[in-house]
Amino acid sequence: MRKAHVDADTNVTVKDAPKPQVLKPDDIIIRVVVAGCNPKDWKMPAGILKTIAECPNSGDDIAGFVGQVGSAVLAFRPGDRVAALHQLGAPAGAYAEFARVKEYTTFHIGTIPFERAATLPMATFMAVLGLFGTLRLTSSLWDRVVKPTTLLIYGASSSVGSMAVKFG
Repeated sequence: MRKAHVDADTNVTVKDAPKPQVLKPDDIIIRVVVAGCNPKDWKMPAGILKTIAECPNSGDDIAGFVGQVGSAVLAFRPGDRVAALHQLGAPAGAYAEFARVKEYTTFHIGTIPFERAATLPMATFMAVLGLFGTLRLTSSLWDRVVKPTTLLIYGASSSVGSMAVKFG
């Protein structure tokens, strides 16, 4: 298979690599159709974002077809149209023909175009972290009726901002 690697100068090199294999029972191998691109995908290799020391394949937003599933995967079968969030900094990411993800980060996309589906995983994850992790907002409708909360989302037209609006 072919994979792309972003180096510290943000140059991209395409090279041959072995196809990722199922290593754990909850692993899914996806044949990548579209890989999303986020600011962290060039900031990590360039050393600007220092959350993960080594970044063997920085792409984490994936849309494609399930190719293979681990023994514990029940919700997905080969051929399913899916999108997923690859584990940041782990090998076998989105910038390749095949990627390895976990079942719990994968979702069915039905007839949603791959290009649209690949924009969802990271933006959704970051919006959820911001709203429900950092801000500790509740998702309960009843809590909003009893104690309304005003929320201003700057950058609502960005990927994360637009997703936060949907959750807010």
